[in-house]
Amino acid sequence: RQLRFAERHADVGKAVSHVVHEIRNPLMLIGGFARQLERCRGIQGDTKNLKKLRIIIEEIQRLEELLEGVLLLRKPASAAKKRLLDINEVINEVSRLLEPRLANRSAQLFVEPFPGSLETHADPDQIKQVLLNLLYNALDAMGESGTVGIKSLATGSKARILIQDSGPGIPEELRSRIFDPFFTTKAHGTGLGLAISRNIVQDHGGTIEVECPAEGGTTFTIELPLASSMK
Repeated sequence: RQLRFAERHADVGKAVSHVVHEIRNPLMLIGGFARQLERCRGIQGDTKNLKKLRIIIEEIQRLEELLEGVLLLRKPASAAKKRLLDINEVINEVSRLLEPRLANRSAQLFVEPFPGSLETHADPDQIKQVLLNLLYNALDAMGESGTVGIKSLATGSKARILIQDSGPGIPEELRSRIFDPFFTTKAHGTGLGLAISRNIVQDHGGTIEVECPAEGGTTFTIELPLASSMK
């Protein structure tokens, strides 16, 4: 029964990939033509139709992001791309990438890396994707001010990463749904970021959980197996 389920799941995955590619190719063509039209001199003075064209371009971009998210949702981390990785190096890189988003606001970022090496076998790009998604969400939740922190530590055979923000927190009735595909409370967004993040973490043999203390804020906790425990 499990074998039949796995085969059926694989068939569905292939069908989804095929449909996404069939939609994405003409969508990219339409988007390319729309962007060319936006740059044409003839439409620059036509305010009414230029506004409509830009709405079309924005919606095409949203659909492109949605399709990309669907592909990422079912795409496991390739074993070939997994390597020995120091979690602290990823945290330092991610904190540098976050600097432009912090430049024009009063929000502060605090980084507290584990004093020693925290090595795991992982795809560095995918781990970076998870951390950036959580940090971007934290900044969106806080608005123009507040604090967000990223901390790493070793707990037994696991590397633990904590991402904490001083935002309003997540209502209790929504916490069980935030990792569901397409669930979002944002006006704009695909609702796939956290679902993809959870899939990536689980594919690396880890876990991701969320807590919202009574005093406010949100804490995401990621645990990944240390390389030393996988020998």
